[in-house]
Amino acid sequence: MPRRPRPDLQPEILLPDTREALRKANEAVGIEYNVPRVRRRGERPINDGFLVIMNEKQRRLREIKRSGGKLDEGLVAFMMENCAIARAGPVRDENGDHVVRDGYLVFRLTQVGCRIYMNQQEIADRYRCCRPNVTKQIGRMKHHELIVNQGHGWYEFDANLCWCGNLDIQAAYRQQQRVRDGRIVTDGKTTLVAPDMDADNEEPCDAAR
Repeated sequence: MPRRPRPDLQPEILLPDTREALRKANEAVGIEYNVPRVRRRGERPINDGFLVIMNEKQRRLREIKRSGGKLDEGLVAFMMENCAIARAGPVRDENGDHVVRDGYLVFRLTQVGCRIYMNQQEIADRYRCCRPNVTKQIGRMKHHELIVNQGHGWYEFDANLCWCGNLDIQAAYRQQQRVRDGRIVTDGKTTLVAPDMDADNEEPCDAAR
């Protein structure tokens, strides 16, 4: 029996059920064409690619500077720009049907668009600096809540600050992103509480103390 994916590694998200609208759209255009997705009313075109939510990111960095925080903004940018492209696959039931929850289709993120899948040594090698500096800076990023979650070989930024991939997926994940020390990002419906991410940190860091 296959092991169930850990929720912190491959979290679930809910996306609108557009299957009926998509079926009608494809019937309307005929067999010569294919409509891959249906745009909702008021929705702007969405392109895959790296996105920095500039206003929020710059606001957060200004606050950190005003409070006396010292961040290597080049390293912050490097790590954000090397986040994985978000990928999501459908969650299916025992009959192979797409799971629906509260009128939404359930997907599992196999790659999270605000997560860099590198350990500290790999980051240091790619950024061309020493590992102790990476350790210190990651400690500061966590202290200032830029990095809000981590695991073995990955670090996750606040999804309000950066995202690589589809913005529908970003919006869905942002509503339920796990963050450190029991705090949550929620739309008021979802309540997810995560333990302190330093509790089982693979690379202990005391730089932020």
